[in-house]
Amino acid sequence: MCDAPKINLVNMYVPPIRRGDLTDTRVQNFNPDHWPAGERTFICADINGHSPAWDRHTEEDELGRTVGEWCDGANFMAANTGEPTRQSRAEPYTLSAPDVTLHHVRWAGRVAWHPQDALSSDHRPILVDITVGERAPRQQRRRRRPRLSLAKADWTEYDRRVEEGVRAMPPWTEHTSLREANDELTRVILEAAEAAIPRGARKTPKPWWNEEVDAAVRRRNQLRGLARTDPGQGAAWREAEREVRRLIVEARRASWRDFTSQLSLRTDARKVWDTMKALDGKGAPMRQDEELRVGAKSYSSDKRKADAFMRVYAGASHLPPRVKKDRPFRHDLTKFMKGQYARRRIFGEDEPEIKEALGDPTKLVELLRRLGRL
Repeated sequence: MCDAPKINLVNMYVPPIRRGDLTDTRVQNFNPDHWPAGERTFICADINGHSPAWDRHTEEDELGRTVGEWCDGANFMAANTGEPTRQSRAEPYTLSAPDVTLHHVRWAGRVAWHPQDALSSDHRPILVDITVGERAPRQQRRRRRPRLSLAKADWTEYDRRVEEGVRAMPPWTEHTSLREANDELTRVILEAAEAAIPRGARKTPKPWWNEEVDAAVRRRNQLRGLARTDPGQGAAWREAEREVRRLIVEARRASWRDFTSQLSLRTDARKVWDTMKALDGKGAPMRQDEELRVGAKSYSSDKRKADAFMRVYAGASHLPPRVKKDRPFRHDLTKFMKGQYARRRIFGEDEPEIKEALGDPTKLVELLRRLGRL
């Protein structure tokens, strides 16, 4: 799907041997000689081994020395910058880097290694940027379209502005076209929504997130940063982390109770599932490939990809056609698609100005429901 060269990504975990623990009688027999050593191989490993090549906080051990010797023989190097990737949860809250990213020396200067602070864990997640082309691509951050936050809407203000806008509209006559009337009313609704309903563009909105949780997370992150330079702050960081977990559990429980108290048989099933996924911390499924190529044609939307798969399958399928048996299903499908098209036309979901104003054009339905009788 991509013209850039492919890479071989290897994830590895080596369990630690606790040498200070007399009950741990295991022997470290790990041998990196079995690792793949191709020029396009990247090894991302939690090896629980330490070497000055990637860890400046812990003395070199036998496993770290063994891996370092393997790197010298295979022309591999560590992408790590020496920053810690782990901080112990117990006193004295020591810093170390048991996580290492290894690659062939031909990639030197084209690999950027960035430890992150996104997870509540003793290990830090690592972001590795690899430039696979001949030169570094220009970073283009995709601008997210702001969406209406209906939960924070001032509906009283919305109703007032809509009523004022409708009164100020020119009177409709028998000569007024339906299109003109629709455009004028849509303009009034969108202007009222812009004034009374806040908008945001968060990647994964969390319905349970509140100011108390936000403040606790900021304090935890601040203390974690201090603990990296002053291990004496480790106890305060651990206490702040426990407080964040407690507040998140309470906020999720309260948000779920509030949501379920408003459910009815008329509640949109999609809204229920979206809320459940958000409470569970799940976002939209990740797209493995942005573009699908079939012959000389490229497809990017989910619908066009699905249609392309069906055409390929239909061309390769050896099943006999079932024209008569499939006729009722084709009829139902055609009827359903006509209804979907009519719905999108009625509610203006295909209009570019509505998409731009609302972010999610389906929310226009909720704005219309709130109008009642003008």
